[in-house]
This record gives sequence, structure tokens and C-alpha cells, in this order.
Amino acid sequence: MLDAEYALYISPGFRTSFGITGNLDSRLDDYANYALKYTDDEQYFKYVFTGTKGHIKELEARIKSVLRKDICTKVRNTRIYRAELLNTISVDELRDFVTEQIKKLHYDVKLTYTDYGL
Repeated sequence: MLDAEYALYISPGFRTSFGITGNLDSRLDDYANYALKYTDDEQYFKYVFTGTKGHIKELEARIKSVLRKDICTKVRNTRIYRAELLNTISVDELRDFVTEQIKKLHYDVKLTYTDYGL
């Protein structure tokens, strides 16, 4: 990931989660450290979209706004990040929603990685 890029990640699990970061490896470590308290599943990001920081932040805000009724909780770690969990939307459904928003709003964002961290 380039320094000027930011990432929106979608993670599978008992519920789909998503968030944004400027450092995928650090965030993946945070996820693994948190999730291993509750499960032995290997942690990874199923889909990672990268783009300008402004467009990634706007895309995250759009997800939170449009899908707000499906966000069931916000997981907080002892560190500074939090992750939103979706109640009924799968990782593939969220990927499709994100892809539609990118096209509709002409964001400078693209799907860059699948299965990041495996």
C-alpha cells in the first residue's frame, strides 16, 4: 500500500466487520489480538479497497449512514480503533455495496486485495 493511500477493509467472522486504516498490517495484528480472545479462527481481511484518504473516509461514512440499521455493535479494543459489526450483511454483500457506491459516486478507490493476511 502506498503512503498516500488509505484502506477500507471488510473482514469475515461470526459477523461481517469493516473499518478504515492507513496501515493494514498493524490493523490486522490488532484484529488478531482482539479476536483470539474469543476464537481460534485465523484473522484476515476478505476484501481491501484502497484509495485516497478523503474518498475512503467518505465511503466509510456512506456505509455507516446507509447501512446504519444493520450495524449491531461497535467493538472497542484497548487500542485506539473500533470496528463496526454488521448483523445480517455478508462480506460479499458489503463488497457489492461498496463497489456500487464507488461507481455511483466516482470515488478514486479500487478493490486491491482479497484474502489479505492469509
